[in-house]
Amino acid sequence: MILLFEANIIIILCKLLLTYPVILTMRYHYKVLGIDCPMCALALSRMLRQIKDFQSVNLNIMTHDLIIYTWLDQNELDIVLGNNAFSAHGQLTYKFMDAA
Repeated sequence: MILLFEANIIIILCKLLLTYPVILTMRYHYKVLGIDCPMCALALSRMLRQIKDFQSVNLNIMTHDLIIYTWLDQNELDIVLGNNAFSAHGQLTYKFMDAA
């Protein structure tokens, strides 16, 4: 009876994994250069959150740390960040520096 129960659970788990594949989330840490205005930080974080490939974006204005959670690899993330112009108030452009 117990073996049958365990076999059923394994079958259910296998079906779930085949139906909903596991997507690994990567955490990327950047330093944002040139940001000192709270409103600019808010605008920048809102712009980054609109990118569909990002699961979570956290920007700390005090430490200038930008944490991005995404399933993209480093090369894809560099392309996404490079293809988007990030500016606030129409005059400032922010640069991302790898914090590692």
